[in-house]
This record gives sequence, C-alpha cells and structure tokens, in this order.
Amino acid sequence: MLEILFLFMVGFVSGLYGTLVGGGALLPIPILIILGLPAHVAIGTTRFGVIGLAFAGWWKFHKKKLVNYKLAWLMAVPSVLGAVVGAFWVFEFSAQTLEYVVAVVTVLVLILILLNSKAGVERGVGVRGVWRNVIGVGVAGLLGVYSGFVGGGVATFYAYLLVLVYGRTFLETAGIRKPAAAISSVVVTGIFAWKGAIDYSLGMALFPGMALGSYIGAKYSDKIGNVWIKRLFVIVVVVMVGKMLI
Repeated sequence: MLEILFLFMVGFVSGLYGTLVGGGALLPIPILIILGLPAHVAIGTTRFGVIGLAFAGWWKFHKKKLVNYKLAWLMAVPSVLGAVVGAFWVFEFSAQTLEYVVAVVTVLVLILILLNSKAGVERGVGVRGVWRNVIGVGVAGLLGVYSGFVGGGVATFYAYLLVLVYGRTFLETAGIRKPAAAISSVVVTGIFAWKGAIDYSLGMALFPGMALGSYIGAKYSDKIGNVWIKRLFVIVVVVMVGKMLI
C-alpha cells in the first residue's frame, strides 16, 4: 500500500508539471526501474499512466478554449503514425544512444530559447511560408517515433516545435499538443500491452495521480502565466538532459 501511495504521488507531481511543460514521464520511468521493473516494462507502465495525464489535461484545456484544433490535428496525425513505429522499435534497440543524441539536440535548442527572451512568452513569427508545415509535420512524425521509443520529454520537444516553428507561446503549446499526446499514448500503450510489457497494479497507481495532477495544472495554467511556465520549462529540460547524459 505504501508503494501504491508513493507512485500515486509520483504520478501527481509528474502530471502537475508534465501537462504544462512536458517531461511527465521522466520521473516515473527511473523510479519504476529502481523498484525492480525491467526498462521496457517501466516505459510501458508509465505510458499507461500518461493516458490519464493526456486526457485530463486535454479536457480541461478544451473547456478553457485553449486548444487550437487545426494545428493540434496537424501535429496529431504524423505523431500517431510515428509512435506506432517507435513503439515496435523499442523492443529491438537500446534507447541509450538515442537519448545521448536527444540530449545534445535539447541543449542546442534550449540555448536558442534562452537567447531569445521573448520566445514562448509572447507570440512570434516562427517559420514563414510553406516550409512551416513541411517542417512541422516532418518533425512531429519524428517526435512520434521518439514518443513510442522512449517517450520521456516528448511533450517538451513538441513545445520546442510549436514555439520555434509556429511562434506559439508556452501556454498555447500546452493545449495544442494534448490531442497528439492522448491518442499516441493510447496507441503506444496498446502495443506495450500486446507485448506484455505493462505492470497494471503499478500503472493503476500512476494513472489517477497523473490525471489529477494534469487537471490541476491545466486548471491554473493561465494564472501561472507564460513567464513562469517558461522558467519551469527550463528547469525540466535541464533535469531531463542531466538524466539522459547520466
């Protein structure tokens, strides 16, 4: 019972910040591994919990009219297709090399975010013309592969994409990426379930915790504001990079 309660609290904290800036899977995966689950099962169990995070956040952002569905569905389609590919790959390859590559890319993009003090705080121009959607759809597909393969921090990378390419604020990105996250989570979790790589007893502790944390984070998102969301975003990214490199 103590383990279940502990994982519920882990899920709550992860859902609270994960729904706003991403990285909701970064805390549960290593904790589940420490508790004795194999890496693939830890990833699959966390993906089960992320369903609660994604749908609770989506519902609240939808109620607050903070989801741009035109852009959200543009991101969702290639993301889901990529997630299917990534979910099968995770059973064939080690994620360590991929995480090192992602960590390096993350550092470079974080530098770009920090050099532009208004990025994510105020609406920007982003990429102009036809290249905007070409880059957007292509990167969304690659992020889908990563979400199925590892998953940790993928929402953070979607925030990068929407801020740098589409000129959105961090608060806007939190709502836009929810449909892609929710649908991808269901599809990927189904694949992990088919492979027998989910611990449902632990997943049922993460699920409500992540859902509750996500709902509360989404509810107070506009009160927190873009400046504080950006600060939290930077903290989560630094932690994420440290975890990947270590």
